[in-house]
Amino acid sequence: MKTTSNPTRNIPLAVLLALFALLSLSGCKKFLDEKPSKNLKIVSTLADAQALLDYYPELNQRDLGAGEVSADDYYLSQDNYNQMEENFQRMYTWEKDRLFAAEFNDWSNLYGAIYRANTALEVLSNNSRTAGNLQSWDNIKGQALFFRGWFYLQGLQIWSPAYQESSADTDLAIPLRNNTNFNEASSRPSLKTAYQLLEKELKEAVDLLPVSQPGLTRPSKAAATALLARLYLFKG
Repeated sequence: MKTTSNPTRNIPLAVLLALFALLSLSGCKKFLDEKPSKNLKIVSTLADAQALLDYYPELNQRDLGAGEVSADDYYLSQDNYNQMEENFQRMYTWEKDRLFAAEFNDWSNLYGAIYRANTALEVLSNNSRTAGNLQSWDNIKGQALFFRGWFYLQGLQIWSPAYQESSADTDLAIPLRNNTNFNEASSRPSLKTAYQLLEKELKEAVDLLPVSQPGLTRPSKAAATALLARLYLFKG
């Protein structure tokens, strides 16, 4: 015989389920608030910023090669061409798309390095320059400006028109990123604006960097001066 369920008997079960759901949500929030590893930390100190800029594989070993791969001053044999990765083959033959399909590519390397420099600069903005830290503070800022300028200048040579004074106000540069905010839309300034910004920041780097560094991978005053000279050569 079919029986009719009593709604009042289901109330305790409903309450228990609701309480369980609330506890689960609370537990999930606590879990998400926890760092996945005790070794992870927020980049916040000058030492952290210097460590970011000392990452040799990204800032010193990853110069952009797309310009050289697609240069027209050499030729490859068919055998050599066949041994290249597809994205390099497409650069070599000046294809318009699927040039940067690989996980590690020049475009991502460019903005990865710039993001690292921007992070270091934001750390400085959250740490006051004092009499006790001014040497390291200035040194870190000079290094960050140098690396950001170095990668921007490489990117400009590959993906922007050659600098011509007559058209620099209307020719577009690559997107310039000066912060780490992913929610801020990128914009492309004019080539003239981009070169003016790089010139200003590299001059500041020359003033901030020391004559010598404890490590050969850190940019010095001479390196920043040479990079500034290269900018003037490209600008003409």
